[in-house]
Amino acid sequence: MRALAIVSVLIMASLAPVIANAEPTESDIQALGAPLSENWEDAPITYGFSPSVRNAFARVSDLAQYSTTQLEATNQWVVVSKNPVGQPTEVMENVWIVDIEFATAIELFAEWQQDDFIETAYPLVQKDMKPKWTPNDALFSDQWHLQNTGQTNGGVSGEDVNITGAWNNYRGSGIVIGIVDDGLDWDHADLDNYYADNLDYDFCGNDGDPTPASNDGHGTAAAGVAAAAGNNTIGVSGAAPLASLAGLQLISCSTTDVREGNALSHERQSIDIYSNSWG
Repeated sequence: MRALAIVSVLIMASLAPVIANAEPTESDIQALGAPLSENWEDAPITYGFSPSVRNAFARVSDLAQYSTTQLEATNQWVVVSKNPVGQPTEVMENVWIVDIEFATAIELFAEWQQDDFIETAYPLVQKDMKPKWTPNDALFSDQWHLQNTGQTNGGVSGEDVNITGAWNNYRGSGIVIGIVDDGLDWDHADLDNYYADNLDYDFCGNDGDPTPASNDGHGTAAAGVAAAAGNNTIGVSGAAPLASLAGLQLISCSTTDVREGNALSHERQSIDIYSNSWG
């Protein structure tokens, strides 16, 4: 009977008019959002879900991440409860779709959660989706470590570094990667777009030119894996195709602890990451 009464209240609440110009305050959002995120381990219904699904619920139920505009436009919520509070989803037990406007939901859901009638809830907000950014480099389709589609003999689709999803938002711009290795072909057509030649150093020749010997190509290859210029129609793309590179030549000659220490701290105010594929 209580469940039926609550459903009735919810339906009536969803039909109630919203107070004109009443915007949700930060305290309103925290009243619902804070318990949903901070007490996530107190959500036993979700224990049967996979870790990925539980983490997803924990992330989206933190209302602080949504803008006021998004929340005001929300009229549907996903609610986790053993009690029937809306339209059941087809794929997860005890998960419901509830039609209710934010101004009404914010108080009602907080009360329900305090009474342990629901565990958590999150708004179904409108999103603008875009295709993933994909570089047009000639050999990108062969770079299985960046995007594995099973293109190699015996390759397993999806077994890669899982980085392409980040490229829509960030590709390394503003970061300098120092390649500590046997040299770096800084004039290479796929490496010179964002090259930081003012940060180079050759710790074998004690000069500012890390050009490798003809038989030393490891550092250049490592630089390409890290930050080959993407989307220039040639060669390959690096993991961070907009990052800058600096060549720090070290292992093409004998070395000492002092020389290694100097290389690993060279221009540390300007170099953000030191790549060391040697030992």
